[in-house]
Amino acid sequence: MNGKIVKILKILEKYSIENLNFKNYFLAAGCLNQTIFNYYHNYDLDYGIEDYNIVYYDEDISYESEDKIIKDLTKGLNKFLLSFDIENEKRVPIWYNKKYGTRRKEYLSVEDAIKRWGTIVTCIGVRFENNKFKVFASYGLNALL
Repeated sequence: MNGKIVKILKILEKYSIENLNFKNYFLAAGCLNQTIFNYYHNYDLDYGIEDYNIVYYDEDISYESEDKIIKDLTKGLNKFLLSFDIENEKRVPIWYNKKYGTRRKEYLSVEDAIKRWGTIVTCIGVRFENNKFKVFASYGLNALL
């Protein structure tokens, strides 16, 4: 496993324990599938990973709440010198519809958001719970592996 991902997951697990608004979360999408592709092609595990997606679901859709979580996590993760994309999936349809003039239905959970992403191989998330991996792969892992 990508050592950076494990370290990031430990920080996220600790933050989740300390923050009531950050309970249902995953490290997700491209950083995971790219790590797996890199492993199978004998590349450095970090090769080609441009950002690390951290998604969560919080009923509080205020900008201030999401901004606080983004700032807290950015501060806690800045030692990695990586780019993180941190989003409350409950808020995404709100700004997405406004920005693109679409009628995307609201997400009912972080898992609901992940399963509606554009490509099957990115519809995956992981987190630690009690120091054990929890994997959500809405379409299974066969397409990825």
